[in-house]
Amino acid sequence: MFHCDSNLCLTCAACIQTLKSLYQYDAVLSKIPAAECYLSTLLGNIEIAHQPHQPVTMAQDYLHQLRKLTASIVEEKAQRGLYVPLIQTDVDGVQLVVEW
Repeated sequence: MFHCDSNLCLTCAACIQTLKSLYQYDAVLSKIPAAECYLSTLLGNIEIAHQPHQPVTMAQDYLHQLRKLTASIVEEKAQRGLYVPLIQTDVDGVQLVVEW
């Protein structure tokens, strides 16, 4: 009997289930670049980054955090009547790391 040693295999039921569910993550992952871009635009084109070694299962949480940040900034701008980026200074080299 084959034993799965945490490498993705084609005989272990858990691995097969993981392979079958991968398409669900594609929809979430495809939304992340646009969400990062929109948040960056609101912040005067600051580079938006994420923790590089988070598992794929956390993509939904990361997208949720991006949306919460974006909604907060949009609400703040609306309350202040701002129609320009909140940050008016040079942001070259500035990076916002979004953690979840």
